[in-house]
Amino acid sequence: MKEWFLRASISLKLTAFLLVISVVPLGLYLLVSYSVTRDTIVDLATQHSRQLLNNQRDYLELQMDQIVGLMSNLSGVAEVDQIMTAGDRQRQNAYDRLATNARIGYILSNYTGLRGLVSLDIFTVGGLHFHVGDAIQNSEIDSATRDRLLRDSISAGSAIAWHGVEENINTGSDNRKVLVATKVIYRTSASGLSTEPAGVLMVAYSTDLLHKHFSAIDLGQGAQLLVVDGQRRLLFHADRSRIGQPIPAALDSLLVGNSRSTDIDVDGRSALLSYIQIPEKNWYLISIVPQQTLMAPMSGIQNAAGMVIFLSLGLLIAFFALFSKYFVAPIKRISDGFRDFRSGHLAPAWRLPKPTSQDEIGQLATWFNAFLDTMDERQRNEVALRVAKETAEKALQDLRAAQIQMVQSEKLASLGALVAGVAHELNTPIGNSLLVSSTLRDDIAEIDAVIAAGELRRSSFVEFLGKIRNMVTLLERNIVRAADLVSSFKRVAVDQTSEQRRVFDLASVVDDVLSSLQPSLKRDPCRMVVHVPSGIVCDSYPGPLGQVLTNLIQNAALHGFSGRSDGEVTIQASLTGDQAVISVRDNGVGMDATTLARIFDPFFTTRLGQGGSGLGLAICRNMVDGVLGGGIHATSTPGLGTCFVVQFPTRAPAMRERKVASVNC
Repeated sequence: MKEWFLRASISLKLTAFLLVISVVPLGLYLLVSYSVTRDTIVDLATQHSRQLLNNQRDYLELQMDQIVGLMSNLSGVAEVDQIMTAGDRQRQNAYDRLATNARIGYILSNYTGLRGLVSLDIFTVGGLHFHVGDAIQNSEIDSATRDRLLRDSISAGSAIAWHGVEENINTGSDNRKVLVATKVIYRTSASGLSTEPAGVLMVAYSTDLLHKHFSAIDLGQGAQLLVVDGQRRLLFHADRSRIGQPIPAALDSLLVGNSRSTDIDVDGRSALLSYIQIPEKNWYLISIVPQQTLMAPMSGIQNAAGMVIFLSLGLLIAFFALFSKYFVAPIKRISDGFRDFRSGHLAPAWRLPKPTSQDEIGQLATWFNAFLDTMDERQRNEVALRVAKETAEKALQDLRAAQIQMVQSEKLASLGALVAGVAHELNTPIGNSLLVSSTLRDDIAEIDAVIAAGELRRSSFVEFLGKIRNMVTLLERNIVRAADLVSSFKRVAVDQTSEQRRVFDLASVVDDVLSSLQPSLKRDPCRMVVHVPSGIVCDSYPGPLGQVLTNLIQNAALHGFSGRSDGEVTIQASLTGDQAVISVRDNGVGMDATTLARIFDPFFTTRLGQGGSGLGLAICRNMVDGVLGGGIHATSTPGLGTCFVVQFPTRAPAMRERKVASVNC
């Protein structure tokens, strides 16, 4: 970056400077303004949606209050109360039933003035049915729906039961989907000690009127307004055919609480969901407005921002052209003149055009021409001086030739002795240099490349010297370390290739395993923490035990910290009676219950196709159970880590019979 800046032209630097101080801040300002405006529009849209839903809830509650008032007034009419409490129809003759039907029908017709009312029905326990509405009195009744509504009304336990959108029980009606409300009327039982249902007053309200009202509400292009009843059925939808259908389960799961606004995904597009509840009836009014509709006003801001940036870039280009013509071009001509003068390609009579301005650029051109005049005069003087110098140098050369011939013979005499001495003195350093040359060749090639590129810095050279010192120290340290590793690895290898029983200290086996794994563990993002006290003496099989520990530690390092940059593996051991307990615990990603249940199954692996055979833990379990006479157990919590516990007797059983050990982390 620095090299580019130094080589860049003045025009490019000035353009970058203007971009930094003008266009970039303007772009940031427009970006921030866009973000703030967007958030403001979303907030206003949310408030508007909630206010609109509140207004529509008030409208819906007003319609329901009218229905409640109608049912309360109707149930208070003496004739209705009398027919409800009079008993069943068998107690009346045909004339009385006809008169009753006429009287009740006349009473019901007086209450049909409510706008949107489809029908009024009275059902008595005795089987009487009184009806007024858009269907004729003797039209067929959907008895299954009627009986269900009657049962729901009695079990509701409220004065008026709101059933939401239902099929019209009067099959002769043109209104197939209606809003149904019922009121149970009670009478004193025959014993006089309690009340019992005498009949039900049922009101059917038009969903078409609600559809007409809600359809007139415009939430914007692509927006939806929904009304949902207590059974999560659509009481209103822009598509009439969907009235009465249940809402999608995904939308149902979002309806929690009295009101809420949140972002949702609808057919792959983001939208703002707002809803409000009618608590007493568990109904919801829902608005879904696409984000594209909400952000439609932002298009003007985007266009204005684009025009401003485009205009700024246009002005910047115009300024760049003018600056190049009146500032950069004269400076470049002077720079080219100096270059040609330096290389000797400048014509003797060449001069810059006489400047028309007297500013700094004009003065620079004037003084450049004066410089060329001075240099021409100097060159003429140098030619004369050169001729005199060449004459003197010719005489001096002749004198030196004679002197050289005189001393040449003496130099040849001493040359032999000098070569012998130098060879003797160089033998030792050259021999030592050859011993380390192969080691230093790569580092020297690297520093040569840096020097050739002209990028050598003091810090780089000091680092180079430090690397040489560290190389020697590291060589000595690694030789000692390699000897220790070879010794411990040999001991572990001999044990693991044979099931030889011997007495050993548990801490020694753990140390040997960790030593043999140390080179590979350096590449893993985890550190080892060991809490294994000395003195736990076992008469068992260190080879299989070492193989089990090796597998558990490698598993923890390989699987436990996938996607993490660090972690910790803790190895602990304790003695409980005659049982030795070793735990290998990591704080890595852990496993879910499904994976944990199968980790000891043969050929089960979570790294299929990545080199894992799926036999490691299965072999570990067989060795612990069959050879050591113990048990192995694992627990894991996703996100917290995994713990393996191996428990085995300090004195292995003679028959290596398998023991089932109860172990826990």
